[in-house]
Amino acid sequence: MVTVCRAAAIAIALAALLAVAASGCALLAPRPPASVSQTVDQAVAEIRATPGVAAVTSNLYPYDIKDGGPLPNPGTWNASITVEAEPDASGLPVLADAVEHSIDGVAGSMHVDGRLDLSVGANAVATAIMLPVEGGSARASSAGELVATAEQLAAPGSVPEVSAAVRQLAGFGAGDLETVAVISASKDAEPITTRFLMDASSPSGELLTFLAGMAWLGSRASHPSGSKVFSSRSKPSPREAGGHRSA
Repeated sequence: MVTVCRAAAIAIALAALLAVAASGCALLAPRPPASVSQTVDQAVAEIRATPGVAAVTSNLYPYDIKDGGPLPNPGTWNASITVEAEPDASGLPVLADAVEHSIDGVAGSMHVDGRLDLSVGANAVATAIMLPVEGGSARASSAGELVATAEQLAAPGSVPEVSAAVRQLAGFGAGDLETVAVISASKDAEPITTRFLMDASSPSGELLTFLAGMAWLGSRASHPSGSKVFSSRSKPSPREAGGHRSA
């Protein structure tokens, strides 16, 4: 009888030990203070209520997980907020400004990495806007201004045509538009992709025409599928750039 009782006790102890081990990470993970969670939750609720928003996800984590917790200082926490707009959402510049306003409210308390994914133009060009404005530059364009610029450039066209349109943009060559990437892909089963970086001084229109012609000769397609344009805060989504983030 004693042996049976000891065996049962050992089994219970082992079960308890396994349960603690399985939840060890959750028990050791630091929890954010209530003020931090409330700030992010409020921003997420505001964004979800914005017309045209399909989904919002958020995450909170300290700068260094080894710091332990709880960490009472909001400034030691990072917030990550990702927003996905509805594919057929209208008024995208207004939507982008509303999302940026909510994320700016979080940035006043802690570091935040925001991202707005949306489809721009009649051809539904997948675009990602990174928020908030890094460094708080007064010269930086708002999210709405960036989206409006993306809408102007979302129509398909040859590299020289799109590049000429980029050079006509107000503010090109400075601030958010200091460097612009133009990406073009063929319609082949295995698309040939070309990528050009533009700034105020180079490359020239003649050189772009020459380079685009060389890229076309390397393609088996009779026509390119069009060009995509990204600036320092307007990034290609993973499905647009194969996971690569152009700058």
